[in-house]
Amino acid sequence: MIEMTKQNLPEPVSVFRWFYELNQIPRGSGNEQAASDWLLSVAKGMNLEAHQDKANNIIIKKAASKGYENAPAVILQGHMDMVCEKVAESTHDFEKDPIRMLIDGETLRADGTTLGGDDGLAVAYALALLEDDELAHPALEVLITTSEETGMDGAMAIHDAIKNGEKPLSGKLLLNIDSEEEGIFLIGCAGGANFQVSLAAKREKTAPQAGLTLKVHGLQGGHSGQKIIEGRGNAIKLLARLLNKARCASCLDSACTVNELRLGCFEGGSKHNAIPLLAFSCFSVKDVARARKALESEIAAIKREYSVIDPGLHIELGECTLEESYNPEVSASLIDYIFCSPNGVQSMSHDIPGLVQTSLNVAVLENTPEGFNLTSSIRSSLASSSQEVLDRLTRLANRCGLVASSSGSYPAWEIKEHSPLREKALEVWKDMTGREGEIEAIHAGVECGLFSEVMPDVDMLSMGPDLADVHTPNEHLSIPSVGRCYEFIKKLLAELK
Repeated sequence: MIEMTKQNLPEPVSVFRWFYELNQIPRGSGNEQAASDWLLSVAKGMNLEAHQDKANNIIIKKAASKGYENAPAVILQGHMDMVCEKVAESTHDFEKDPIRMLIDGETLRADGTTLGGDDGLAVAYALALLEDDELAHPALEVLITTSEETGMDGAMAIHDAIKNGEKPLSGKLLLNIDSEEEGIFLIGCAGGANFQVSLAAKREKTAPQAGLTLKVHGLQGGHSGQKIIEGRGNAIKLLARLLNKARCASCLDSACTVNELRLGCFEGGSKHNAIPLLAFSCFSVKDVARARKALESEIAAIKREYSVIDPGLHIELGECTLEESYNPEVSASLIDYIFCSPNGVQSMSHDIPGLVQTSLNVAVLENTPEGFNLTSSIRSSLASSSQEVLDRLTRLANRCGLVASSSGSYPAWEIKEHSPLREKALEVWKDMTGREGEIEAIHAGVECGLFSEVMPDVDMLSMGPDLADVHTPNEHLSIPSVGRCYEFIKKLLAELK
């Protein structure tokens, strides 16, 4: 395993050079200003028309090559932001440090952090194509958006601009480069929304009390759309289950609170679209010994349950002394809500075998000086099913005395029966590889959903090279796959005459 530098870039060098340059710039969601400015300067350095909007989206336009002047313009689309996750022992600072990349045979990964292939590869592909003056292509419009990973804010800005009568794009074909399985072409995706609950509360000073700590970690986590079907462990949900057991202790009635519990803290998760890897709590109970005995039994049971899907699961039970805590009523309200909240797959599609229709990910729990904030992520290919989950969560929040709201709603990308772009892509893929391409819809958000709502006449398709374990520190990509997909895009553009 060796570090990737400017001197040992793998093939295609033009793509990996731009990917390397981009990964020198911190670009977590909400922190894309520097990356956006860099893209603008690169485009101007190529003497191309470029525009940066108020959301820091970048649009770069290049005229058609000779012979393609009358072909419909093609929009090449991806996002510049990345999910920032790292292993517990990493000292990486996502606000200032470049991503250190490691070549492991035919695999490229990062050193204990997310790699940023999602979706830095789209940026790298686009820049490599734009700088290639030998490329045969229709007019190109490169759209690189911001904050896709935290709510598609950049795509929403484009959506709203078009809805308000602006025309930032003229292309009639759109190739989204934000998929993660080579040879699989996406033609539809789920819509979704974020659901937030909050509980206003202050810690109360108490006499020093013997307490316990719980830390859940070592889970696989992963993308909450793509991996939700696997039933991977959710650290926040597992910790709520343990806290519920601690207050019930050995009582047979799981709804009792005989062993009164006071939370000192309860927090976990970091991204709304990632299954939580870590959660932590400190708390006091009336009978510590009784709670400890119940917890040890429950920890053993949980480890048995998750031994196959999450063999790395660790649950640490420790001791502490609390001098400040939330009162029992506040503690019970929060635990009740999280313990009873649905999580994971809610329903499967009746139209596409094996496709999740609706899911929920209890994603991020923050403990602030003002109380608690919990964000859950809802995904569904049916708006009515998504609304039903929202209604259930709202009812549950009201019962538990929490304030509920929703935000970041985005529409599903509905499958079109007829798509010339899809047909041409499958033809080019078969000619290039000798293999049939696959057509799928996914249970994850793709910006095509927002674009298709305001650009219904634009023919859209999503593709990309092999990426694995995105949104986790184990994110890695196939170097040969990156090259094959680059050749495919070039051949596809040449055929769109």
